[in-house]
Amino acid sequence: MNVYKKILLFILPLVLLIPIVHSSITVGIWPAEINMTVFPFERTYNYVYLFNPGDRDVNVKVSFICNTCKGKSFIDDLNVNIYPSYVNLKNNTTPNLGAKQIVIDIKNNLFIKKIFVLKVFGKSLEIPFYAPILGNKYIKGKVVAETTDTKTIMMITSKININLVGISYTKFILFIFTILFFLILIAFKYYKETKKMKMEERQINLFS
Repeated sequence: MNVYKKILLFILPLVLLIPIVHSSITVGIWPAEINMTVFPFERTYNYVYLFNPGDRDVNVKVSFICNTCKGKSFIDDLNVNIYPSYVNLKNNTTPNLGAKQIVIDIKNNLFIKKIFVLKVFGKSLEIPFYAPILGNKYIKGKVVAETTDTKTIMMITSKININLVGISYTKFILFIFTILFFLILIAFKYYKETKKMKMEERQINLFS
């Protein structure tokens, strides 16, 4: 009798575990890391693939999180789009069979939107402005996929390393000097024209 009890105690946990294993949900993402270089005024696309080797279909929300965009006073607002942002992953899928393609769309406008956060009397005041990308701007982020219809939220990530190629410091300085030169030239021409008009007015007044 003791032998039967021991066998029963050994088999019972396995029997209870079978439904849990059978109804398990597993979500995967491929590749695990992506490197992207985006040149000025270009748009670059890359892809990750979501799959579900589990036994149940699952709904997943997909988003991009920047790890290096938030500083103490400035926030970088990148032009990064992820679509589709919601997908339904069919069961028993793999990276090579039935996986859902997620598009990563990054645009480099040579200027990056920044938000200056100013704290006044305990409140945050956000001031947006655009700054040129000088040299190369390296950004680290991740594509995050999380389940939306499970009791316990499952989250998986794929790392993204982005290199936004900007204008060189030398070209930027030359550009600034060129603008200043033309502004001075326009101001000098305006000054001469104004002076000429005043002299003509004086001559007219003398002879009138």
